[in-house]
Amino acid sequence: MAEPTKAELASGISARLQELEAAFREYKTVTNLRLDLAEGKAADRERADQDVRAKLAALEANDASFSEKARMLEKLSDRSWGWGRRS
Repeated sequence: MAEPTKAELASGISARLQELEAAFREYKTVTNLRLDLAEGKAADRERADQDVRAKLAALEANDASFSEKARMLEKLSDRSWGWGRRS
């Protein structure tokens, strides 16, 4: 069996290099797409987190308002209990 010539070795190496370059381009494209997708998901999660925090703040403000109204109504009912019941 004869040894391959330098030209055959160079041709084989060139072909393999082209295959590797094509594989790298494909890998790079897929990796960039996955990275873009991950960044998009992270941005969506951040927006959702901000929305939840804003809703929570609004609900906490409503809760404080309702608690204050409930205290006022309780005081009013305590003061008026028995009003008109005296004989």
